[in-house]
Amino acid sequence: MHFQPYDAAGDHPNPLISNSVHTVVDITQAGWRAYDNHCTQQSWFTYDQVQNDFPATLTGYSQRYADGQLVKSSNTYGTSWYGYDDDGANTWVVRSINDLGTKTVNYYYTKEGQLDKIDYQKEVPAERFVHQYVYDANKRPVEVKTSLDNAVFTSNQSLQYYLHGALKRTELGGTLQGLDYVYTASGRLKSVNAPTLTNRDPGKDGYPGTHAGFKKDVFGFTLDYFTGDYVRKNTFIDTYTPNTINRTDGFQEQFSGAIRAMRWQTLLPAGASASTAFPSGMLQYLYRYDARNQLSEAVFGKAGPVL
Repeated sequence: MHFQPYDAAGDHPNPLISNSVHTVVDITQAGWRAYDNHCTQQSWFTYDQVQNDFPATLTGYSQRYADGQLVKSSNTYGTSWYGYDDDGANTWVVRSINDLGTKTVNYYYTKEGQLDKIDYQKEVPAERFVHQYVYDANKRPVEVKTSLDNAVFTSNQSLQYYLHGALKRTELGGTLQGLDYVYTASGRLKSVNAPTLTNRDPGKDGYPGTHAGFKKDVFGFTLDYFTGDYVRKNTFIDTYTPNTINRTDGFQEQFSGAIRAMRWQTLLPAGASASTAFPSGMLQYLYRYDARNQLSEAVFGKAGPVL
């Protein structure tokens, strides 16, 4: 439960007033004494004015362009300070955390204003960790890299897109996993990989072809809206027919965009045995909606065999 203080006129304190402090919970005020046994966490937020309690051990951090910005927050676990550039973008956060010391996060942007790098603990080589983001000509992210020294980078994720702009495929850890995205003609997500975890996978990860060098998928799911919601030759993306669903009564086909059913499978770890809590094979949820198109029932169970 959160309590919000008001001024004499019944309004919230204005965070844009210079040096204003916004207190979410302050049980030290006499008016809150009734909640002493229930409200134990306090948070403070300070705006606009440069703070004089910034850690003296850090240099190169300036709280410029602070007007209208959050410059400091604190609670019983620590304190954070924030810096911005002249465009109002957050450029750094410094956190003083109880028992862990001071930690820094620096943010860098491209000339178009997109996030370029996140640099964690750049002052401490043993703790440093950098994320770098690469974009295409359409300003879409196409690669995420990481580094321990901001010099040598490792590619952790790459992204590919359909010609119409939707995400088509992501590749994680080089060839560790590939995720393939399939959409209906109306743009609704139909499938990520394939719930059978076989060569029905749109990207054929781990099977002969373009992605033979990838590990086989460990997860996949398909969403069903109505019969024939996705039809394309030479693919295995389909919608369950009634005789392959364990229960079909009242689960009408959905033409409004609501999901009729979801089927998925997660590969059990090597050496693991299936159990009630962690069953093997393809699982499913069937969804029922009321007259207002609100979800009214969800039935869970194992999916029938794929025909």
